[in-house]
Amino acid sequence: MTSDSIHDEERSRYESFASNHAEEEYRQRMAILYTCWHRFNQEYFGGRLREPHLGFGRTAPRSLGHCAEKTQYGGQIQITLNERLVFGTNLAWVVNPWPPAVGTRLFIEDLLLRFTVRQFVLEVHEAQEATHDGFGTLFATEASRISGVEGRSSPATATARISTWPVSGHIMSGWKKILAVTVMT
Repeated sequence: MTSDSIHDEERSRYESFASNHAEEEYRQRMAILYTCWHRFNQEYFGGRLREPHLGFGRTAPRSLGHCAEKTQYGGQIQITLNERLVFGTNLAWVVNPWPPAVGTRLFIEDLLLRFTVRQFVLEVHEAQEATHDGFGTLFATEASRISGVEGRSSPATATARISTWPVSGHIMSGWKKILAVTVMT
């Protein structure tokens, strides 16, 4: 077996366990988000991406998640969503937890899309875009392409509009990178 096929098999087993055998509160969310990720991969990236390791965990302060090239144990591609967002335990962020709140689910799915675009930049372009915290020109180009497919504002337009919002001290202040991909026209 080649190294790539070993990694692919490990990722597939991870997804299968997380979606079918993990504790119920995780299993339900993982199954939904892996299905969502597969849809993104087909619709926006032509199936070119490999399954990531999706997880819920601690993230940097005021961060909703991250996408890393490696897992904590050396596997390939880790997308981590903030557990307090996903499980609705941060009451400053989440008023109506998911499930059942559809709006919270859609926000989390859009966040997953953001990190799937980041995964595309890492895997396909093999670029870190470190000078832009991982969200540089390649990321913006892909996000704009997807925004056009979805009929949304381009990230540049959305960011300009968001910067005029009165959000000082609000939970969304400083999160223009996320909103650039999630704000709908």
